[in-house]
Amino acid sequence: MGKQVFFGSLVRSEIDKYKYNKEVYVAAIGNCHGCFYCVNACSESAIEEVKPPVIDYGKCTRCMECIKACPKGVMQLID
Repeated sequence: MGKQVFFGSLVRSEIDKYKYNKEVYVAAIGNCHGCFYCVNACSESAIEEVKPPVIDYGKCTRCMECIKACPKGVMQLID
C-alpha cells in the first residue's frame, strides 16, 4: 500500500477515479466513534461491525460508499 488519500480533501466527483479500482484500499484510520454508517452503506457486507471497522478485501468492490457515509472521515482511501 502506498500513500494515504484523505477523502475530505477530495471533491466528491474526484472519487470516481478510484471507484471499483482493486489497486486501492479503504481503511478505518483514526478514532472510530462506532456509528457504523459504513457498515450500513456497504452493499457487499464487506465491513465487520467492530470498532474500528474491519474490511474484507475479498468482498470489497471499492464502491466508496463507506467513505461517503462516514461522518467523521475515519474511512479513508489508501492509494
